Amino acid sequence: MDVHQKGEPMINKVTVRWWDGYLETFEATEVRFGCDLLWMRLANGKNRHIPLRMVRWFGMSEESHEPERRTND
Repeated sequence: MDVHQKGEPMINKVTVRWWDGYLETFEATEVRFGCDLLWMRLANGKNRHIPLRMVRWFGMSEESHEPERRTND
């Protein structure tokens, strides 16, 4: 797990586009994926498992249509 200067875990912004067109964003401290599953430990401590056959795409980079990200600096 990546940690910021103050001992707080680094928050990754994960965006998921579902097959029905819905766009969902998650804040996760850990992200792992394989050929079938996207797993995230969310910032609130809960785990989220998403079968990749249910999503069109997912990403961890900022999209052009998203508002600017705030940094913790």
